Amino acid sequence: MSSLDCEPVQETGASAVASNNVSGNESDERAWTPRNARTCGICQDLKDDIKFELSALIQSAENGCSFCHILRKGIEGFRGAENEMDDKLYILRYPQYLCVYGLSISSFPGIEFYVLQDESPLRDYFPVSVHLPENTASEESFSWAQKQMHTCLSQHSECAVNSDPPFMPTRVLDLGSGPYPDDRDIRVLETNQEIDRRYIALSHCWGDPKLMRTKLTAHTFDEYHDKISYDLLPRTFQDAVTITRKMKVRYLWIDSLCIIQADKEKDSPEDAKRSDEDWRHESSKMCSVFQNSYLTLAAAISTGCNDGIFSSPKLVPISILDHRNQGRPAYVFARASEHNQWNFPLLRRGWVTQEILLSLRIILFARDELLWLCKKGISCQCENNRYSLDELVYAWNGMIENYSRTLVTIQSDRLVAIDGLAQCISPFRSGEYLAGLWSDSLAIDLLWYTKKTPPQKRLVPTGNTRKTKWTSEKWLFPTWSWASTAHPVFWFSFLEGVTSFVTRVEEGDKMPSYHLKLRGVLLYTTLESLKGDPDRQGYQYFPDYVQDQLNDKVACLRVVEYCRKLFSLVVKCVDEEKNVYERIGLLRTRYGVRRAPYWWEPYRGWEPDEVEITLE
Repeated sequence: MSSLDCEPVQETGASAVASNNVSGNESDERAWTPRNARTCGICQDLKDDIKFELSALIQSAENGCSFCHILRKGIEGFRGAENEMDDKLYILRYPQYLCVYGLSISSFPGIEFYVLQDESPLRDYFPVSVHLPENTASEESFSWAQKQMHTCLSQHSECAVNSDPPFMPTRVLDLGSGPYPDDRDIRVLETNQEIDRRYIALSHCWGDPKLMRTKLTAHTFDEYHDKISYDLLPRTFQDAVTITRKMKVRYLWIDSLCIIQADKEKDSPEDAKRSDEDWRHESSKMCSVFQNSYLTLAAAISTGCNDGIFSSPKLVPISILDHRNQGRPAYVFARASEHNQWNFPLLRRGWVTQEILLSLRIILFARDELLWLCKKGISCQCENNRYSLDELVYAWNGMIENYSRTLVTIQSDRLVAIDGLAQCISPFRSGEYLAGLWSDSLAIDLLWYTKKTPPQKRLVPTGNTRKTKWTSEKWLFPTWSWASTAHPVFWFSFLEGVTSFVTRVEEGDKMPSYHLKLRGVLLYTTLESLKGDPDRQGYQYFPDYVQDQLNDKVACLRVVEYCRKLFSLVVKCVDEEKNVYERIGLLRTRYGVRRAPYWWEPYRGWEPDEVEITLE
């Protein structure tokens, strides 16, 4: 039994709270005193970060633990009463909320638990937070967005537009100057005239092109320059028009309405040529469109043009009776957590990732709330502007995974393109930015890998290559950075319980930027010993590029141990005198279930000496 002097409210009581505003919820903090009872063995009375099994939590709730009851009801509110998630879950505490995660982080977003400011009886157990607006289209949401814009324009010198004269796309949508909704219709406008240079750009997923009933073609060109009926616009476009007007901006840029699209059923050869030429011309300016937009709207949860931009957050109220406060109910609230979930449909589209990376300011319309991103930092409506390192690592690596799947025409720009994102994240991180990695999460960041067929070779500088501070005479980017390969990269999901075996050795300005000095344990083997069936052998090698010299001597640098798995960088010595190595791949080793390779002995009690090596 938990030390909480309360009991669950009957189902009718809990379900009666239907809105974000809970009334009749007065509590006497002085009357809320814990009993001298034994701590619950499952939830540990929410005192620390813990792991638990869902089945044990349910049983504990049925046995009378109020904390387990609260967690169970919150979980079932999002996943149903049936066990539709991993049985193994864990709790992490943050300043503004307590979050339950599944160990399979990609399949199970977290659930946040919190209380309101006046819920004093539970403040010692659940962090205090605020309710989100009932809809991302609410006046409260627009007011929040306008406030973020005002702060950015008045206080953020980093977010100033540098083009002079201000860049404008060839065409924009003119939303008119009349009051909405009386002046609903819009039109396409050529910008070769004197107009306000501010415009908002929409970043969205098209979905099925056949469902895009309104687009600029050779046949609609003249008509749309005269008028486009608001009622004919796809829902996502209608929402974008609404947002733009609410932000008091007259012009909006949407690709399918500002670039001539092909219409295979109606186009003559001349029409097809016209649309092709227009696309070539306009696509070459796509980067400038987003770099110079007053604001970019990111329709993050929309999978197509008819899904719309707005959403309503789901809120699960959970009530328990406070016997020391005349039996009045005290409420805990549960909602989905998105702070480290960057796997929105929008961010899986190649072009869009670049659009967001290029933009000065973005309002991201997520599942439950608005997020503001600019060069100064990140803000969200729930006011949780303090992020844990785990959340930042997950968010960063998730963005890099998406970004690495996009086509970067100029390979030397692979890191230049994410400089803005790094600048945005930097205020929240204590570490140094290192060629797409961060020093405060270096052990995890080093463990990127490529899937399926590895590339034939690494990226190398050529005579026409634009060099960066990360470029050496041999490599365009350091071998330890994910930027060194043109292939998509991935990370394994590391949560709590990670043990790191490697540390960075800092030498200030003595070393070039592309060198990374590490201290750790090297275990020597050959490439041939790393090949084979991972299911049978218990280990799997992920080469960074095609490697044919199987007899070559290589070394494994132990980096991380997690959930009975050992992760190592596979490196090759290129300068024995200076102890310089290059990364050539990643090795994942499982132990306990399968035998580890014969050369891997540390987990059996062997403690070899650590060495210092330089990666380049």
